[in-house]
Amino acid sequence: MKIGFSLLGLSAASHFRAGSLQYRTSATPGKMEVTRTMGWRRLNSGYSGGCTQYHIDNQTPATIGFDIITDPIGRVEATYIVTNIEDSPLVDADSHFCFGSYTFDIDVSGVSSFDHSYNDCCTITLTDDNGSNIGGDFGYKALVRDVNNSSPQFTSPPNWYIMGGCAGQTYHVNPVDPEADTVRCRWSTYSESYQLAWTTNLQQFSLDEENCIVTYHPERDLTGQGSRPVAVQVEDFDSAGNLLHSVPLGFIGVVFTPQIDASRRFQKKNPLYSGLLEGTDDHDDLDHDHDSRRRRSTDHFSHALLNPEEITTISRNVRSTEPDHCVGRPSFYGESPAQGSEVWVGLKIEIVWEVSYSIGDVTFYDVPRYQFSRPTGMTCTAYNSSGKAVCTWFPTVAQAAQGEHPHCAVVYDRFGRASDRQCVTLRVYPPCAEGEERQGSVCVDADECANGSHTCASNEVCLNTIGSFYCSCASGWLGSAGSCIDHDECSVGSHTCSTTEVCTNTQGSYNCDICVTGFVRDVNGVCVDEDECAEGTHSCGANENCSNTYGSHTCSCVDGYERDAFGVCSDINECTVGSHTCADTLETCVNNAGSFNCNCFSGYERNSDGTCVDVDECARGTDTCAATIETCVNNVGSFDCPCSSGYERVDGVCVDIDECARGIDTCHDEKERCDNFAGSYECIYLPMSYENAMSTIREWIDMTTEVLEEAEHGRAYKFDVRMHKLLRNALGSYDANCTTPYNFDLIGKNEFAIWEKQATRSSDVCAQATTVKSGLNAWVGNYACMDKKNKKQTHRVSKFIGKITNPYC
Repeated sequence: MKIGFSLLGLSAASHFRAGSLQYRTSATPGKMEVTRTMGWRRLNSGYSGGCTQYHIDNQTPATIGFDIITDPIGRVEATYIVTNIEDSPLVDADSHFCFGSYTFDIDVSGVSSFDHSYNDCCTITLTDDNGSNIGGDFGYKALVRDVNNSSPQFTSPPNWYIMGGCAGQTYHVNPVDPEADTVRCRWSTYSESYQLAWTTNLQQFSLDEENCIVTYHPERDLTGQGSRPVAVQVEDFDSAGNLLHSVPLGFIGVVFTPQIDASRRFQKKNPLYSGLLEGTDDHDDLDHDHDSRRRRSTDHFSHALLNPEEITTISRNVRSTEPDHCVGRPSFYGESPAQGSEVWVGLKIEIVWEVSYSIGDVTFYDVPRYQFSRPTGMTCTAYNSSGKAVCTWFPTVAQAAQGEHPHCAVVYDRFGRASDRQCVTLRVYPPCAEGEERQGSVCVDADECANGSHTCASNEVCLNTIGSFYCSCASGWLGSAGSCIDHDECSVGSHTCSTTEVCTNTQGSYNCDICVTGFVRDVNGVCVDEDECAEGTHSCGANENCSNTYGSHTCSCVDGYERDAFGVCSDINECTVGSHTCADTLETCVNNAGSFNCNCFSGYERNSDGTCVDVDECARGTDTCAATIETCVNNVGSFDCPCSSGYERVDGVCVDIDECARGIDTCHDEKERCDNFAGSYECIYLPMSYENAMSTIREWIDMTTEVLEEAEHGRAYKFDVRMHKLLRNALGSYDANCTTPYNFDLIGKNEFAIWEKQATRSSDVCAQATTVKSGLNAWVGNYACMDKKNKKQTHRVSKFIGKITNPYC
């Protein structure tokens, strides 16, 4: 039957998980340092709504009840500050907890010993070997018999998760004693821990008192699951065997069966440790006598303890029949420190924890949950995907003085299986004497000069000595430590600058960074002559030439300049002083800044040989003569513009000469008319009558006949006969009253008259015959009538003309 209890005020019923007390001597006279650890169900932990990371980060305290310390110290609040939280969704909410500690001083002036206890009601439902329920008051009690001595120090857990049916599961208290007193452990009695105390009905647990190791024996646990009380007194004794301290350590051992074949979905619906950390706050008819809840022996010396050899034998026998979940539970390996080992700590320590677990033949390294018990100030990383975490610690001076510090780790796989609680003792080397520092396990002289802890001024040199140091003036300073003054090397000439460098004094030294004027530093760092002329850093003017000298330069006037009375380079006028080289007859000297030019006279230009030659303005069209009315005539160096033919100059202007008016034309008085136009005239033939045209043709026929005869051409007579016959036929084709002339427009233009003017006598028979042919064709074109009755005759005439002249060509 599940039995529940309740408390008055801030109830701790069913919520208590763990607790312990430890003591240290204090550096403050009359004081003693107390460290209380407590673990509570998370939602009933003294933190409203449950502890959170905020409370850890801000070190927020919580108080649940009071501790009682014997007078004159009296009552103190049961306060703790959360350092560990279990709130994983993989874990049943009743198993969520807040766990932490609180360190405070108590006044022990005039006190040599005292008792320190805590008591409340009620525990969660606990079970023994047979599965019988246990419940009632819980508490812890410490005995301090020497306030000038520190108690054993250890790290306590909030819970111990135990796999049912699996042998070899142990809990290592791992106590250390600051004064190296003898330390042993024993089960707490009923008067010390009430219902948490060990009884003969809890044979599933055995205690190695000398080594402070609790071992679980599954073969003695008939139920294989449930919550079990674990309460131990950790005690130290002086060399005479006298008890110095008896300090409590109490927590809950949770026995459960891991479901290693469970799916993620099953695990989500069935959180770890469900129903194993339960209890109610309801009273029953026995709440007036909580200690009667179970029958148990209160004499912790009445049971027989198992020795380590017996424990090993039993565990070996049980392992042969272990369930599958016992195999492959989390274990530490690799760089992890060995169980119970000691690690010496200097200024810093890094502890590496490596863990893995397996299911069948598959090894896993994920660590969903873990707990570190560590000294104040130690930080630990989370386990990474390789199952590795690192804890780092820089011990304080006070921690170094305390000497030993416990450090433990426990991890859980996703099935809730826990590793053994593996613990090491961190032993901090004692502080070194003043002027010394630690190197590993030994103190060596501290080189204050090297580590920068000296007090020498910036103008002093630190010189290390064994256990100390001293200061002297640095190079470049004079005097003694504390009153060093600058030594001016430049003034006294003790510098090392070269003759091309400037010595610049500085505080405690000098430099040769600046080159003397006229010198620059080269790529090798040497001051060499600066070529001001090449670099453009000289001071010469625009009309001066720069000439470099060693360390400086000079300026001289450029060609064409001379220095005047004011020292300024002024231009020389070569044209004025006659020092030019221009050709007097062809060139003009023109002065310019620093020189002169020889320009060709007007009308001349410079050829490819550089000689000035005449420019033919007429040929180039660069003359200024009036177009048409004047004609350009070139001369040396210039040109003239006489009037063009047909023009004469009147009042300086060329005007047209009217040849027709003046009668100086060459036109035929009878056959042509003179028409004047600008610059000349034209002789226009007057229209010829039919008779004149026929007369003209006769003249040319006779002329042609003469030419033929002169050429002794055999066809002369035949030509003459045929041509005269043509004329007769032509007369027959003309009709003065012709109504349709061949081309009346041509008659008006007198093409035949134009032919006559253009025709000339030629001794060439062909040329002469062609002339006659042209004249005849012109006559036909001008005078042949194109009436219907004459067209045929006219056509014959034209055809005959071609035939009569062709033989001569």
